[in-house]
Amino acid sequence: MAEYFTLEKIEQIAKKIFSPHNSKKIEVKLDTDLLTVRIFKKSILNGWFSLIEIKRFYQECEKYKLVSFLYSWEMTSLDLDNNEYIDVNFHLM
Repeated sequence: MAEYFTLEKIEQIAKKIFSPHNSKKIEVKLDTDLLTVRIFKKSILNGWFSLIEIKRFYQECEKYKLVSFLYSWEMTSLDLDNNEYIDVNFHLM
């Protein structure tokens, strides 16, 4: 039950940070060692703005102690292979 509330809170934070004006939909997938935020139809991929979003999301999750990250936010991996969405992957402890 606690995991459900954690996932719900992570989804709220992801939607608040990644989707305000330039994406269609946000999905969050939480596995034992990986947290993936999938951002659909991101209209603008600006390196600086995206870095700020990633850092803010990471800091919010840490602030509420929702997950334990294995690496700092700078080590986040991006999957840009699909034209429909961007995956932001955070490795977990």
